[in-house]
Amino acid sequence: MWYTASNEHQPMPITSKTLLGALGGLILVIVLVLLWVVAVPSTTRENGTPIFTPLAPVQSPSAPAGGGAASAKGVIQLSQPASGQTIEALLQVTGFVYGNNGVLRIELAQEESGVVVASKDAVIRGAADRIDFAESLLVALPAVPQAGILTVTYRDQSGNGLDDRVSISVQFPSDLGSGI
Repeated sequence: MWYTASNEHQPMPITSKTLLGALGGLILVIVLVLLWVVAVPSTTRENGTPIFTPLAPVQSPSAPAGGGAASAKGVIQLSQPASGQTIEALLQVTGFVYGNNGVLRIELAQEESGVVVASKDAVIRGAADRIDFAESLLVALPAVPQAGILTVTYRDQSGNGLDDRVSISVQFPSDLGSGI
């Protein structure tokens, strides 16, 4: 049997050898697919439960563990206090910064008036790219409970564009206590 391609002027023979090679290749593909179906174990047991346990989801930088908050760029991860938390006269602020050369500014302000009631600067320096911080602020509590804003700002000195800020709302308790 002779086959002539439309773009060529010379005939091409199709031999039994060519047909047997193509058929052998097709048989090989079918055998490999059957072996794969038989050899690859199912991902579920007979009762429908999965054989493997899925991995826990990876937590993104914008959602730190412990109910804290993260800055827009993810440079500051605030662990404590949590947003909405009622603070004490000695406010503990903890977390970490992705940066190793800068200044961390912590400010606590009254939400309604914007008056800053406490602030502190902390120098961030170290060999690692992630530096943990734990700072305390002494806060004069108001006579009546009210809302406040805690703002943590990182000013990067390296020039790598890591300046960032995170703010959360907190609650000032009354300095009068519970009245008991």
